[in-house]
Amino acid sequence: MGKNICIIDYEIGNLLSVKRSVEMVGANATVTNDKEKILNSDKIILPGVGAFKNGMELLKKHNLVEVISEAAERKKYILGICLGMQLFFNESSEFGQTKGLGLIDGKVEKLPIKDEEKILKIPNIGWNELIIKKKNKLFINIKDKNSTYFVHSYMVIPKDKSVTTSIYKYGKQEVVASVNLGNIFGCQFHPEKSGELGLKILREFIKL
Repeated sequence: MGKNICIIDYEIGNLLSVKRSVEMVGANATVTNDKEKILNSDKIILPGVGAFKNGMELLKKHNLVEVISEAAERKKYILGICLGMQLFFNESSEFGQTKGLGLIDGKVEKLPIKDEEKILKIPNIGWNELIIKKKNKLFINIKDKNSTYFVHSYMVIPKDKSVTTSIYKYGKQEVVASVNLGNIFGCQFHPEKSGELGLKILREFIKL
């Protein structure tokens, strides 16, 4: 595909597995926190695992908050994975209230620990079936009841429900699995760990 994809390095996330997956679908992948390389790339991926507060602190440490905001303003396609998606939102309650990037209106809250009388396991680790709520460009070839791999304790709650493109069921709770607002895309699941389905989603992102 000849595309140059920048994977943002802020000392957090599955950088090498994301890089390998991007290369598997035919693009050039660069892991970097260099402003010029990020802004001159064709597309950007913000991966991430761990706590929201730590993620924001590391983005600030590497002067990446302004870089990501500028890339978004330039209408570059950006894909957030797991914590990377959560950081797009206004704030999180994880380890106290922390302000996020504010690219999508909404908040990040802890997964419910109880569903009626049933105790739910946190973090949610494993495969969950996607329920497509809204077709978007990443899901062109994706059907309902395809499973993707999740590892998370917190979930996004968009202010505008129309940005939600897929959900999964956590007990009886509907949890947002992916979002899209203009040039901003996010997956709570890990496409780089979701087999052929995850590669299809990355391939569609690179083709945008």
